[in-house]
Amino acid sequence: MDFQARNNLINAWNQAAAYACEQAQALEDDWYEQVEDHAGMIGDHPIPAARLVGTSEPSRSPAHEETPDMSPVAEPEPAVTLEDVRGVLAQLSAQGHTAKVRELIVEAGADKLSAVDPVKFGWLLERAKEIADGTV
Repeated sequence: MDFQARNNLINAWNQAAAYACEQAQALEDDWYEQVEDHAGMIGDHPIPAARLVGTSEPSRSPAHEETPDMSPVAEPEPAVTLEDVRGVLAQLSAQGHTAKVRELIVEAGADKLSAVDPVKFGWLLERAKEIADGTV
């Protein structure tokens, strides 16, 4: 599963959890409105679990002092694909840099472009741009 799909899945689960907390809070609030305070009830109402995250009310437990960051997950930068690298290397080869293109592929630890580890695509693209700019 790629990072974008994972981030989308995490975001969906976060939204589902937020919805569940809102519903639990509504149920607890409704229940507390139906219960009448009387002399036997000392102190404040307990803080509902749904309110422990993102509330200005102090919690009764030091474990809840830090609230987790609920900001949306940033979308990762688009990954460099085999097609991106292939396009740039094909242009270099057409410009007469075929030997340098082959050296790059060998430096990446493969005998052909399709055998290069996708983790190294970004590095290959950077090196190919250096060749195109004439810095290598």
